[in-house]
Amino acid sequence: AIFPINDGQMLCNPNQIDPSSLSCLVDRFSLHYSKDPIETLPTHSIVIDNHAIVSQDCFGTQQLLAGLGYEVSTINLDAFQAHGLGPRALVLPIQ
Repeated sequence: AIFPINDGQMLCNPNQIDPSSLSCLVDRFSLHYSKDPIETLPTHSIVIDNHAIVSQDCFGTQQLLAGLGYEVSTINLDAFQAHGLGPRALVLPIQ
């Protein structure tokens, strides 16, 4: 439900976080709320330096990261999402 981006920023789905925990996060981090369906696993995205890998189904997450200055690459993750996995489940080196 939480995806640390950088420099004290996080993407999260507030519906999946205990209200007291969400309150603590709001006090300490700049939160960006995920508008993508939970099933597309937007918080499983990957950020490395100024690059982001996001599921092709996570349009809101793609726009958010692009707006923060990241170069966004999308990937078809239908097979991974069927098992509750996202880009973080990939172990391929980025070149």
